[in-house]
Amino acid sequence: MVLVADPELLRKIQRTDAANFLERPRRVPGGINPDPHRALMLGNLPVADWAQLRKILAPSFNTLSLKLMADSIISLVDKMMEGIPPSGAQVNFYETFQRLTLDIIGKTSFGIDSNILENPNDPLMAAVAAEFTKSTSSALIRLYLCFPEISFLLHPIRVWLERLRVWLGGSVSSALWTQGRRALASRIEYRPDLLQKLMSSNLSQDQIVANSVLFFEAAYETLSSSLAFIVHLLVHHRDVQENVRQELHVYLQDLGTFDFRVMSNFPYMDLVIKESLRLFPPQTTFIGR
Repeated sequence: MVLVADPELLRKIQRTDAANFLERPRRVPGGINPDPHRALMLGNLPVADWAQLRKILAPSFNTLSLKLMADSIISLVDKMMEGIPPSGAQVNFYETFQRLTLDIIGKTSFGIDSNILENPNDPLMAAVAAEFTKSTSSALIRLYLCFPEISFLLHPIRVWLERLRVWLGGSVSSALWTQGRRALASRIEYRPDLLQKLMSSNLSQDQIVANSVLFFEAAYETLSSSLAFIVHLLVHHRDVQENVRQELHVYLQDLGTFDFRVMSNFPYMDLVIKESLRLFPPQTTFIGR
């Protein structure tokens, strides 16, 4: 049996029932990481606060803002390419893209020169990576999933244990929060970036730092994994790789450089990116809205 979506029915649901899907309960209250500071992050806010913060952040992702990021991104990509070994050497592109992504986020969104491309052992790298290696197999998480009705008892225990871990210095992610506070404290001059949008709102310092940490984490994993899968597919489909190469060559042979203005001239590469995202979507399981 094949199910075909009725476009008119979908539009009706959007108009009349969309509000019913906003307060979807979390499978694990407080998320995998129960740090109470994370309650201030965008994805953990009540609907009204979530919608308000979305309005504050939205201008950071419009066309003008992306154009302003282009030069910084290009310079960091150039730095990454300088560190790629000669042809024939093995390269772990996933780790390379992880370091590149962190440098891009720091530079374009928070005005930070983290330089993790040249310092892969930087504590920030370990802190961000640690958030994506957390397991749902711990005893407390299993109790949550099996007996959600007692979450009101389990959640305070998890929060207390996490606070104890931070106090004892056992929380690797502490470096993320330190970086967020440092970025906020060091901001003197106006910059048209994400941090400036947060600072120009009526958010508290704790809210600004919490959402700075959120964007470090979220952008790091989604972008680095997407880039890694694109490269993986290109390596295994040499004909597609050659088509992308030829498309780039045609448009860049006269320009001699790559900038934001020529992005619309690569329809084939755009299709490759979209197909890679279809095959390997970076987020599939824990998005609440």
